[in-house]
Amino acid sequence: MLFTQKQKENISKYLFDISKLAFGGLVIGGFIKSNGVASWVIFAGAIFSLLIFILAVLLDKGGVSND
Repeated sequence: MLFTQKQKENISKYLFDISKLAFGGLVIGGFIKSNGVASWVIFAGAIFSLLIFILAVLLDKGGVSND
């Protein structure tokens, strides 16, 4: 399935938002929570955030800059 440039931009923005939410919820939240969270949750959250971020960058890379 081929996406238009606008669809790629929208999906990329969505993935960037998912990456930020996952990082904030799993990684930052893991450090803030007073009861403590398993270290694997923080590690998995960081890996998940990084993978989604890379996917968003790769999807956004096809865009043409107007600068």
